[in-house]
Amino acid sequence: VLPLQPSPRVPRTPVSLLRLSQPDAYSEGLILASVTLELIWKTRNEVVHQNASPNLKCLINSIKLSLASFGAVSRPTPAQSDIRPKPPPKDWVRVNFDAAIKPDSVIGSVICRDFTGSIIGISSYKYDPSSPLVGKCLAALQAIKLTISIGASHIILEGNSSTIIQSLQEGEDLCPWEISNIIVDCRDILKKISAWSTSLIGRVFNFPAHNIAKWSWYTVTFGSLEFSSILAEVFSSCNCWSPSL
Repeated sequence: VLPLQPSPRVPRTPVSLLRLSQPDAYSEGLILASVTLELIWKTRNEVVHQNASPNLKCLINSIKLSLASFGAVSRPTPAQSDIRPKPPPKDWVRVNFDAAIKPDSVIGSVICRDFTGSIIGISSYKYDPSSPLVGKCLAALQAIKLTISIGASHIILEGNSSTIIQSLQEGEDLCPWEISNIIVDCRDILKKISAWSTSLIGRVFNFPAHNIAKWSWYTVTFGSLEFSSILAEVFSSCNCWSPSL
């Protein structure tokens, strides 16, 4: 028996054939059955044709991940540009993180503000080249470490990546494999925080963090940064900064 091979003219998975915009209870059951059947078939082929050992835990995790991915696509979400940040409660710290992808590196950046809106911490770091998702996840880890270093005990992590925000909330079991180890590190450090939450915001409202990353790369300035050393335009919440400004 040959392994199941999808036709190039047919969607790759049974789930993709469903095209359900608003799944009800029946539809969700159909999705579960389709995902489970596909992954069992895939596991069976690996056992028969590649002499692999079946791993029930891995199979269950794969089913969970596929269901989570389908659910994230199916659920209607507001346009990111409309998701405005909310002021943090008193004594809480709001931490914005982002990353800029450059040809030779990824620049992660963080801006910390207290509940009054005053900036109390800025940092940027240069990482080896990677995907935008990995870069943003490294920036999230950097954000958590910065809040620890300034003694914050109540933090709100804000970013414009729904994948990172959801992964921080739900843990590594349901996140993309390429960031799973970073998410583990993030959640381990967050155990030292008295209280924390996450907030998904639109990209336009995350410009200051992204601008810091671009400015750091342009000026070759990394690490802990002083507010007074950075151009005022970089902190604009309305514009994406560039050296020509």
